[in-house]
This record gives sequence, C-alpha cells and structure tokens, in this order.
Amino acid sequence: DPQIKEIINTALPDVRMGTILTGDVFLQCQETRKELYEKFGAQAVEMEGGAIAQVAEQFGIPAIVVRCLSDLAGANGHNFSSTSLKKAAKNSFETVQSILNALL
Repeated sequence: DPQIKEIINTALPDVRMGTILTGDVFLQCQETRKELYEKFGAQAVEMEGGAIAQVAEQFGIPAIVVRCLSDLAGANGHNFSSTSLKKAAKNSFETVQSILNALL
C-alpha cells in the first residue's frame, strides 16, 4: 500500500524497505544470496511472510512483513549467537511498535 509505505518512510527513515523472497530452505550460501539479489533485488529471504502477504493480497488487505536480520547467509550464516538474536528481537519489537504508532 503506497500510503502506508509513505507513512512508514516518513516516520522511520532508517527502516529499509525492499523485496523479501520466500522459500522452504535456509539460505546458507553467500553466492546464492548474491545471485538472488542481482536477479530479484532481494533484501532478504525468509520462510513465513510470503504466505501472510499472499493471503492478505487475496483478501485485499494491506500487509507489512517486518524482518530484523540477525545474520547474513554465507560463511557464518548458520552461527546464530544469542546476542544477535536478542538484538534482532528487540529491534523487531521496537520497529513494529513505531510502525503502529505512526499508523494509528
């Protein structure tokens, strides 16, 4: 929804919006990540948000998928540290809270 996107861009200029691909496997290859970025402009790959976005689209309901990345695919992509996961969770919460405040 362009109106929602504009509200978020204005209220949260540090939030990056972009294409998120969905799939059923963990992306652990830096070369594949690079190829997906070059082919689709993908900012991230995840497993859950695509289904939510597809159902919302079918019902004509605007949807936003918020992702705070805890790692990048590649050499160390599978090494999740509790510190990075906690930071990503905190950032996700604060981002969603800020989006809701901006929209309401």
